[in-house]
Amino acid sequence: MTHADGLSTMPADQRIKGWKYLLDTRLLLRELQHALPQVGIQSLQKHYIRYKPGTSLLVCYQMQADGCRYSLYAKSYNTEHSKLSNSEKKSFEAVIGGIGHLILPRQNIEIYLSPNDARLRSIRRLQNTHRRYVLLKRTLRNGSGNKDFRFASIRTLQYKPERRYVACLTLPEGHKAVLKAYRQRAYKQTLAHIQQLDALGISYFPPLIGQHKGYGILLFEWREGELLTECWQRSDFDTSILEKLAQQLASFHRGTWRQIIAPRKNDLPAIVQGMKHLTPQLHDSATRLVAQLKLQLRQIPDLKVRCHGDFYAKQILCHENNLYWLDLDDISLAHPGRDIGTFVAHLQWDVLRHRLTPQQAAHYEQIFIRAYQRQATQKLPSQHLYTLVALHLFQLIHHPFRNCETQWVGQTEKMLACIGKYLQQGAHRESKNTPQAYPRHPRIHNPFTQIKDATLHSLLQQALDPAQCMRWFNKYLPDHHIQVVEAISVLRYKPGKRLLLRYELMTASGKLALIGKIRAKGLHRSAFRINQQLFEQRHTLSTDKGWQVPQPLCMIPECQMWLQRQVPGREYTQLLSEGTGEAAVEAIATMSYSLHHSGIQVKKSHGVAQELAVLQQQLYKVAEQHPHWRADIHKLYTLLQQYSLPLRNRPSRCIHRDYYPDQIMVDNQKLYLLDLDLACMGDPCLDIGNFIAHIQEQALREKGDLHAYQSITERLSRHYLQLTGQQPQDAEAIDIYQLLSLARHIAITQRLPERSHLTPMLLTATLEQVQTRLCVTR
Repeated sequence: MTHADGLSTMPADQRIKGWKYLLDTRLLLRELQHALPQVGIQSLQKHYIRYKPGTSLLVCYQMQADGCRYSLYAKSYNTEHSKLSNSEKKSFEAVIGGIGHLILPRQNIEIYLSPNDARLRSIRRLQNTHRRYVLLKRTLRNGSGNKDFRFASIRTLQYKPERRYVACLTLPEGHKAVLKAYRQRAYKQTLAHIQQLDALGISYFPPLIGQHKGYGILLFEWREGELLTECWQRSDFDTSILEKLAQQLASFHRGTWRQIIAPRKNDLPAIVQGMKHLTPQLHDSATRLVAQLKLQLRQIPDLKVRCHGDFYAKQILCHENNLYWLDLDDISLAHPGRDIGTFVAHLQWDVLRHRLTPQQAAHYEQIFIRAYQRQATQKLPSQHLYTLVALHLFQLIHHPFRNCETQWVGQTEKMLACIGKYLQQGAHRESKNTPQAYPRHPRIHNPFTQIKDATLHSLLQQALDPAQCMRWFNKYLPDHHIQVVEAISVLRYKPGKRLLLRYELMTASGKLALIGKIRAKGLHRSAFRINQQLFEQRHTLSTDKGWQVPQPLCMIPECQMWLQRQVPGREYTQLLSEGTGEAAVEAIATMSYSLHHSGIQVKKSHGVAQELAVLQQQLYKVAEQHPHWRADIHKLYTLLQQYSLPLRNRPSRCIHRDYYPDQIMVDNQKLYLLDLDLACMGDPCLDIGNFIAHIQEQALREKGDLHAYQSITERLSRHYLQLTGQQPQDAEAIDIYQLLSLARHIAITQRLPERSHLTPMLLTATLEQVQTRLCVTR
């Protein structure tokens, strides 16, 4: 360990007993020479370090012994959680002097000589010619064209101990393949990513040609070319490659993705904690920068699109006019700026290693970001991108130490300065002419500011919080890739009962509008499930005219809300007002019949007894408020009780129970049935009678004549009865339920001040109709 590398002045992590031995190659060399006197070990040189503060330290070395070079890694754990004893039960491949694995108990150090690895069992088999033949025979069982890689030689390309091994397989005639060996969890995740990408037809990842579940091996076709990190160092580098790459990335971000792994965490506290041990002189500066970074990250909306997760130049292979992406292990749903931030952060890392000049890096960054913004669904504010570059530079802060750079302390200090520069740029406000990718403050429209019931008020406050909504959407609607909430509107409020909201959202594929339904007494799970069943049956239930319910999407228990997709069209009420309601009336009758014969079973039921009880409660409340109507109301209710006697023992099916013209959206030839919150088992004729009564009330309100739309109501009833088989008892039931519903409008008009003038007309008309019909029946 030299003074030049800064390790001699670095405080030891006292919880890791082998700390000083692993970082001081002279001390470890002496211990190895003492433990293996039969082996002529001449030198030891470290080239990779992996450090988890207070937990573990792993270091990779090149060892010179008996005139040969050997690869090995050594690790030491926290003394309170030592795992060294577990390795004694394992078998190891002898490498030199009959040794492949070694424990130095006094120093709490465990050493593995390649090809031995504590977690990746496949490496040992791959380095043995016969075992490799057998392993690859099983790996290639799905076929790999005409190439048989069982006889291939193997060359290591990349190796991260206990995590991943990448190698090139080469046949004598020159054909190649890439082999990747993973731990089991990473293997399953990567394989699932491959299967998704294949299903989506994404072609810029190398095709899979073999797999072995037991050893976590994936085999890919070899792609010729040169890494982008090598291409852009040349003076004749064609920057149109960067433009094409940015276009690919923007296209990749627009696609759908089913989340398999969570995106990499920021883990800023752990990074700062690591700096406290590695570079204590820089710890205060890092702490201040992290505090500023956290503040700026809070200003960035939690967008979710399909992201690569580890996107930088070393992952890109250039060959003629083609670009290939080499790694797909970390694909997840995350902010699109994370991929851009990673790409630019690695550009700056290349500057610190003198692989690029600052001018080259700035030029490449500008070309790449501009090309991405031109192709992206929405432009990302530049200050957010600068902040995300700073974030990903922080995630690279330990790279100088990890890669055993000679001047790693100086490089770390320069990285902090670079982070500060990008944070400063990220803190600047956008100019007025800069297009915004998403509104900082979504539009909130709430005309119901005086909500007195505490439950609904609390639920509404949550439902109007865009940040909270984004967390819910990402949790319950991950496949929709919702990027931002653009607007929230409260459409309806029924005191003590429910709220109706509309969310206007931006997703990776465009705008999306959702309707949210909140119920005061709890999440309406049964309504959601009924809608689900009807939506799933839409092809079976639909006719030539076509109908369906809006697509139910998810339930959000935290807010007692469920969401459905907003549907296009106009309410049937509007068509009636415009005189164009005739066109859809038979389709509405057919839709009603389809609902009633859908076969859906609901626990809740509603019969004539419940209908009369509701009517009595509402009418008598009006009588209390208006004593001069009390006698007529009492007489009306008594007559309705008599008139409804034939409704007992009627058939019971799934009914809407709140069926009226506002509940139907008409979009050209398509009908949408809304609001099945009261759906239950009941008499199908209740829905038709209720629908007719609402049309009559609308006719009275708009035309001054209860029978202004009589041709429509008669046609509706006639077509429905044709579908049911012209049963006389059904026609009678529709007439009775029509009168019960019309009587209920007496109470409804009193609740709505703008309709209260209709109450005496409705009371008179309903009383006359029931008296006339009772006389006829007698």
